[in-house]
Amino acid sequence: MKLTKNTTLLLTSTLLVFASCEKDADQLDAALEEGYLQVEILLNPSIHPYAETVGLNVEASRVGDVSRVELVTSEPMIFDELVEPTAKQLGTRAVLTPGGYANSEFDFVSAGQESSFILTASGNTDLLDAGSNTVATIRAVGNFLIADGITTKRVLFLDMNKLVNVEKDGSIDFSFRGNLSAEQAFQLLDPKEVGSITGSITRTTSTPRQTHRLVVYAYPVGGFDSVEEIENGFRSAVISANVRRNDEFTFPVLSEGAFELVVVEYQDENQDNILEFKNLLVADDDVNQTTRLTRVSKNSQTQIEVKLGGIAID
Repeated sequence: MKLTKNTTLLLTSTLLVFASCEKDADQLDAALEEGYLQVEILLNPSIHPYAETVGLNVEASRVGDVSRVELVTSEPMIFDELVEPTAKQLGTRAVLTPGGYANSEFDFVSAGQESSFILTASGNTDLLDAGSNTVATIRAVGNFLIADGITTKRVLFLDMNKLVNVEKDGSIDFSFRGNLSAEQAFQLLDPKEVGSITGSITRTTSTPRQTHRLVVYAYPVGGFDSVEEIENGFRSAVISANVRRNDEFTFPVLSEGAFELVVVEYQDENQDNILEFKNLLVADDDVNQTTRLTRVSKNSQTQIEVKLGGIAID
């Protein structure tokens, strides 16, 4: 075929149209090849009543071993320990390549002016130092899938009794626990796959009256060993909850399943402003059992009454 000037122009225009369409398609595909991760932090109170406010400052986050600057805080997240736990969003949405992820890490500032802190009942600010380290790193266990154009939401639940030490050299001193990353004590939970418990305490005539703090711990059914747990400070519990002044307690997030609840009495035995374990109480007085059985279903709130008896005797 003999090419004329008009034919050449037509072919050139056609090629430009195809090239333009191909570029637009590539740009569209690229725009869709990203998903989003939104993380909320939920903090339950410490068993010690001297902490009234907790401020957590996250300076670095890693998802799939890659830093995610979106999941950091511009200022500390503030949690009021005197009220029911409330979730706070961590930074903004992180932009991730679609695929599966697991085991995120978060660095909490633990030194200097930007340090995470606890405000005590006396009005003092106690920095959550981590020894010689400037950060305390925790690992959040939990697999999740990122899909194109979709925001995946997760809740990072932090148990203060696993996150923070209270005592140092026989006096009150709040600080991050060591080896937080190795413990893998924290989970990234799917809010669609968890439930909650709101409970109330009913005392009987045999229940000890002189107490500084009652704490309810939750264990998977069959997972509570009284001797072992008293020795390790109930660290194997899935979650803990303070009994508030109105005799109510809250477990804001629990995976679906069956649990046994344990009630522990703490008191300042040595008059040193540090609470010590005092008694394990009967948590189901109707059947005189140390534990109170209950079940949690996802996307639902379980309401439970815990009828306390006296001191549990093994």
